[in-house]
Amino acid sequence: MALQKKHVSRILVFLLLVLLFLGHWSGLYSSLLGLTKPESISLAILLATAVLWVSEIIPLYITSLAILLLQIIWLLPAIQTQGQTATKNDFLIAFFSDITLLFIGGFVLAKLMNKFNLSDLFARKILKRTGTRPSAILLSIILVSALLSMWMSNTATAAMMFAIIAPIAQGLPEGSTFSKALALSIPFACNIGGIGTPIGTPPNAIAMDYLQALSVDITFTKWMAIAIPLMLVLLVLLWRLLLWLYPPKATELHLDLKSSKQLSRKQIAVIGIFILTVFGWLSSGQTGISLGMVGLMVVIVAFGSKLLDTRDFRNLSWDILFMLGG
Repeated sequence: MALQKKHVSRILVFLLLVLLFLGHWSGLYSSLLGLTKPESISLAILLATAVLWVSEIIPLYITSLAILLLQIIWLLPAIQTQGQTATKNDFLIAFFSDITLLFIGGFVLAKLMNKFNLSDLFARKILKRTGTRPSAILLSIILVSALLSMWMSNTATAAMMFAIIAPIAQGLPEGSTFSKALALSIPFACNIGGIGTPIGTPPNAIAMDYLQALSVDITFTKWMAIAIPLMLVLLVLLWRLLLWLYPPKATELHLDLKSSKQLSRKQIAVIGIFILTVFGWLSSGQTGISLGMVGLMVVIVAFGSKLLDTRDFRNLSWDILFMLGG
């Protein structure tokens, strides 16, 4: 039954795509909206892309590659026949732009933090200084989740934080709803924290790309100056809302957060790379070194020093980068 539904949905999506392309081939878009041929083709590609991304009948990154193919073999000739200057590079550059390099650097930085357990170590160090009050513990979990998701993927941060809070939730009194507050705080805080930096989540990079195309000067520092105050307000509201919805019954919670006391040389090296990278991003406006070039430096240092290897390179989120290009 489920397989039948899947086949039906694919057929419906295919028919919808045909109708969207017929809108161009029949001249409907041009007559109704007064579009030129390249504009009509662009609209057809845009609508088809939206359908494929929403339906997910093929992987999102494959849709991005399909966009590139259609633009080069269909849209580009239409642009050139109108006497406008355009080349394949105008479309290919989206897949290896400065923003793409910035994100590759961010992925490599997150990979370093995860591989050498620094994100886990950092989270435990912060939480150990929280105290025993449930409200303080909840706030610290929210802040740590948000802070880590500013630099790492939300999924990786959430998975790590859930592993850390599991013993806390299990030790709550029977009938306590505070475990719901702990569980809900992590995904919400990760999503909110993602707005804090340009590498926090792919939509941020897309926004930066468009702003730069419009000649709007937005640096890493300016982004954070705008986003972090908003992020903090939302995190405090989340904290108060969860305490109101799921008030703790216990007056104290005890955390058992054991962590290694001494950092290894490789962990110290990764911390150094992290600090220098963040400094490079924050000072890019003054140094003239673009965000993407700083990201590229991270890749070269991480793999050149053999802190990361070929397997790590293959496991980077290339699908997200291709989707970003699309």
